[in-house]
Amino acid sequence: MALNPDERYYIKLKAAYLYYYEDLTQKKVAERLHVSRPTLNKLLKEARQEGMVKIEIHDYRNYSYLVEMENELCAKLGLTDVKVARCYTDEPSIVIERIGKAAAVYIDKTIRGGMCVGVGWGRTLESIANYITPNSNVMNCEFVTLVGGAGNLEFQLHANGLTERIAHNYHHSTAHHIYAPIFSVDATLSSALLKDAHIKKIMSKMNDLDFALVGVDGDLSASTTLMTNSFPREYLDKLAQEKAVGNICARFYDIDGKPCAHELNERVISIPLKLLKKTPQVIAVAAGNHKVASIIGGARGGFFDILVTDEHTAKALLAYK
Repeated sequence: MALNPDERYYIKLKAAYLYYYEDLTQKKVAERLHVSRPTLNKLLKEARQEGMVKIEIHDYRNYSYLVEMENELCAKLGLTDVKVARCYTDEPSIVIERIGKAAAVYIDKTIRGGMCVGVGWGRTLESIANYITPNSNVMNCEFVTLVGGAGNLEFQLHANGLTERIAHNYHHSTAHHIYAPIFSVDATLSSALLKDAHIKKIMSKMNDLDFALVGVDGDLSASTTLMTNSFPREYLDKLAQEKAVGNICARFYDIDGKPCAHELNERVISIPLKLLKKTPQVIAVAAGNHKVASIIGGARGGFFDILVTDEHTAKALLAYK
C-alpha cells in the first residue's frame, strides 16, 4: 500500500533515528519497520538528500587532505585504490620509509592464506620487507620472484632476497626464485634460459598470481634498472627515441603505457607486462618527481591498479597535465 506524504515522512524519520541514533543494523531497522532492505536504503538516502540527516566528519588529526588526494588520483589514473602516506619532508630516505610502512599495512589487509603473490624489486620494496610483521593466521602462501638478478646492486634489492624475506613472515609458505639475470646477453640466450625447467616453472606460476607487489622505476636519467651491470647500454638511444618514461620489472614503456624497445624485451627475464595486466591486483609503490611520468604511464598501461605513494608525489601527479 502506498504511503501518504505524512506517513512516508514519519517512517523515514524513524528509520533515520533507529539507524543513526540507536545504531541498529540496517537488517534490524528494516525488520522493525517491516520494510525490505532496498526500501530502507532508499528511505535513508532520501533523508540525507532532503536535509533530514546531515553527516559531519570531524577530522581532528587533519588527514582529510590525504583522503581527498587519494580519491582524486583514483579518478585521474583510473585506479581502484590509492594510499597516500603522510610525509612532512621530501627527503628520499624518510619518504621511502613512510611508503614502506604504509604498503606493509596495506599488504597485511590484503593477503590471505593460500594466495600466490608476486614480488618485484627495488629500494622501496626493500623498505616494505623491513616493516611487514609475522602473521601466523596467514599460511600456505606461495611467493614468486618476478624479475631476474640485479647485477651489481645490493642483494637486498634482488627480488629473490626480497621474496625470501617476505615469505618468512607467513607460516608454511614457499618462496620461488628465478636464478637468472634480468638481462641476458642476447635473445638467443634469453630464449634458452626460459626453456630451463626450473625457470619455466617459475614463469608459469606468474599466470596464477592473486596479487603482485612491484616498484615503478623512474625516467632514464635516474633509473635503478640502468644501474645494473647487465643492462645492455646499446638500447639507451632506442629507449630515448621511443620516449620511454620508466619501467616495471625492467619492462620499459612510454607515457601512454605502450611498451618500448621490443628487441630489449626479448632479452629480459621477468614477468611480461601483459601478465601484470591480467593479475587480479597489482600494488605499485613509487615516490619522487622523477617517477611521476612513469607512474602515469604505468597506470595508463593498466600495469597496476593500486598505488602507494607519498603526499609530495601525489601532488605532483595531480598537477601533471
